[in-house]
Amino acid sequence: MPRAQIVPDAVIDERRAPDRRIAGRLFGLLLAALAAGALGYLVLGAPLRVRQVIVTGDLLLDRAAVVQAADVLGANPFRVQTSAVEQRVLGLGVPASARVHVELPDAVVIQIAEKTPAYLWKVDPTLYLVSADGVILAPTTSESRRVIVVDADRRPVRVGDRVDVRILREAAYLMTVLPSTAGLSPRYVLYSRTLGVVVPTPDGLQVAFGDDRQLAEKAAEAAAVLQAARQHQPRPTLVDLGVADHPYFR
Repeated sequence: MPRAQIVPDAVIDERRAPDRRIAGRLFGLLLAALAAGALGYLVLGAPLRVRQVIVTGDLLLDRAAVVQAADVLGANPFRVQTSAVEQRVLGLGVPASARVHVELPDAVVIQIAEKTPAYLWKVDPTLYLVSADGVILAPTTSESRRVIVVDADRRPVRVGDRVDVRILREAAYLMTVLPSTAGLSPRYVLYSRTLGVVVPTPDGLQVAFGDDRQLAEKAAEAAAVLQAARQHQPRPTLVDLGVADHPYFR
C-alpha cells in the first residue's frame, strides 16, 4: 500500500496563490465596471441637470436675457461647453467679457463685465446708453454729461443693436470744438441719413455737417457761414456745411 504523501502548508498556499490573484483581479474588474456604470449613469443619465444659472456683474443687462442666451437650464452639467456658452452671452452685445464655469451638482455660473457707456442715443422720448464701439447698452432716464445724439429719422433700436460709431465720434468732436470755433455750445446734436450730423443753434438755425470727412475744416468755417446766414433775407433755417469749402443755406 503506497504511503500517503504529506504536502506542507506552504506548498498548498503557493498552489492556491494563482487562484487568489485571479479572483482578486476579477473582483477589481467588477468594481471598476460598477464605478464606470455609475459614472456613465451620472454623466449620461437623468439625475444631474443644471437647475440654476447664477449671473454676476449684470448692471445693465436683463438677467433673464443672459439666462436665455446661455441656454443651459436642464442640460447635463458634464455636457455644458463653457466656451460656447460664453460666445452666446457675448452675442448679446452688452458684455465686454464673459466667463462661465460649472458648479456641481446643478449650477452654471456666468461672470459678466459689461461695456462702459460713452454716449447717449435718443429715439423719440427714449434715451439709450451707448458704448464706445456703438452698442446700445440699455435705456436710461439720466441725461448725463455724455454726448447726446438724437435720431431725427426716429428709427427704433433695441439693446444689443449697433449704431455707426463714426456718427458718435463726429458728434463728440463737434461738441468739443464748436464752442471755440463758432461760439456754439450745443446740449445735443441731431442725426439724419440725408444731412448727417446737425447742430441746432439757440436762434433756431440748424447747421448740417454731413459725414466726418474734412470735419476740422467744416468746423472752422461754421462761424463765418452762420454770420452770413443770419444777415440773409429771407432768413434761412438750414446751413449746410456737408461739403467743405462749398457751404450753402436755405
